[in-house]
Amino acid sequence: MEFVNPKKNNFIWEHTLESAAERVKDEKTIGYSSEEFFVDGSLPGKWQINVNYKGNKKLSPVYIKLTKFTNYNTPSQKTHVSVFRLAVKNVNQKLTDFDNLVTLSTN
Repeated sequence: MEFVNPKKNNFIWEHTLESAAERVKDEKTIGYSSEEFFVDGSLPGKWQINVNYKGNKKLSPVYIKLTKFTNYNTPSQKTHVSVFRLAVKNVNQKLTDFDNLVTLSTN
């Protein structure tokens, strides 16, 4: 997974057999995996999330469920769920983008 910030810098979270063999083994045993990422308000603007699917050893498809929260932990929190089927190997695919806005309030 690749997170591209408004300044076009990226952070890549690698989840492959080569980079995390023990974790992948555990995930195969339980049948799923999960990871959380938080984008705080320190860098407002347009963010993009991409994925580069490396494939698996079976013919069964792989899916990613992406849950986006806006206004996290506030009364106006909203949840957006998307599911993506990964099939094309070794291609950087855009999953979503979003505006990370900072709201200022005065008391």
